[in-house]
Amino acid sequence: VLGQDMERVYGPARFLFIYIFGGLAGSLLSFAINGINEFSVGASGAIFAIAGVNLAFFYAYKDKLGQFGQDRFQSMLRVVGINLVIGLVLIRVNNWAHIGGLLGGIALGYIFIPWYTVVETIPQVKVEDANSLSNRSIAVGLVVVGTAALTYILWYIWRLLIGPF
Repeated sequence: VLGQDMERVYGPARFLFIYIFGGLAGSLLSFAINGINEFSVGASGAIFAIAGVNLAFFYAYKDKLGQFGQDRFQSMLRVVGINLVIGLVLIRVNNWAHIGGLLGGIALGYIFIPWYTVVETIPQVKVEDANSLSNRSIAVGLVVVGTAALTYILWYIWRLLIGPF
């Protein structure tokens, strides 16, 4: 439900990239806080990343989308807040992965947000995304390399602290 609108707005390639790397952000934060002492599985970090994309998009477009955008932003804040509280109350819910995914989604949502401009109006309206994924290839590369580097650094620190796995 959270992803349908954002996949249409961001496009399938950007959406998939944000889903994967937002989920990895959740896993990395969870690993940074919990280390190898706590294992978790699931896609909830990536789902929180999509919630973060919603927050980033509707905040960035709050003036252009008017009351609709403000309502969607407020609604998403409530959904995120309720789910984080549920995660605090229930046992065995990895809220650090949720928070990491949310923050990763917000950051990636801003980095890769589509900025549509009208480029032609005759004979029909044509819009172009000034922030397309191909235009952001350096940002894509930095996210991939940064994620790999952060993963290695966290793995190395934990290896130093507790020995080889």
